[in-house]
Amino acid sequence: MTVVTTDGRLYSFLVTYDANPRVLNYNLASTDVSSSSAVVPLAHLSNMGVTQSDLEEYSRLVLDKRKGPHVQEKKDDITLALQGMYTQDDVFFFPLHLANSSNINYDVDFVKFYIRDKKVAKRTAIQESEVTPVFVYNASSTTIPGPGNIDQVYALRKFTIPDDKNLVVEMFEKGGGRQLSFVVTNSDILKARKLKK
Repeated sequence: MTVVTTDGRLYSFLVTYDANPRVLNYNLASTDVSSSSAVVPLAHLSNMGVTQSDLEEYSRLVLDKRKGPHVQEKKDDITLALQGMYTQDDVFFFPLHLANSSNINYDVDFVKFYIRDKKVAKRTAIQESEVTPVFVYNASSTTIPGPGNIDQVYALRKFTIPDDKNLVVEMFEKGGGRQLSFVVTNSDILKARKLKK
């Protein structure tokens, strides 16, 4: 099957019948999982033993099981908090609580996960590699009302990091200056709890 989108892009697919497809819908308009759509691009799930409906179910479980903040940053009346870490089917689930205690709405531009060196010597290039989520639960919630809060779950392929590096989670405001970040260590990651249905 060949698909030509309105922006002139050409996509080709080999189509075969599958009674239980890994992905039910495929969004050709955007393959950015941090967008407002929670549709998982086909490429992200093709080598995983988990379906989009599994990721949605696991994310709901994570929100039910989450504890108080594991790591958080508060700045400019905004809170970015990681409420535990969970794992299932070689996927990590990071439940993020985003809170706004100001009277001004906070429009989330994006949330970014990357691995960075713990210590960087002066005049040395910072080495970092981005870890792209394979799924974002509640991705359509991109505005934290003032005051108010939203909860999202970011699903990432399993990984570990060397002891001299950290996982950094950053949240950027669209058209604003309120940016928050926190650090997760490898020892934190190794304590991720197994999800139980």
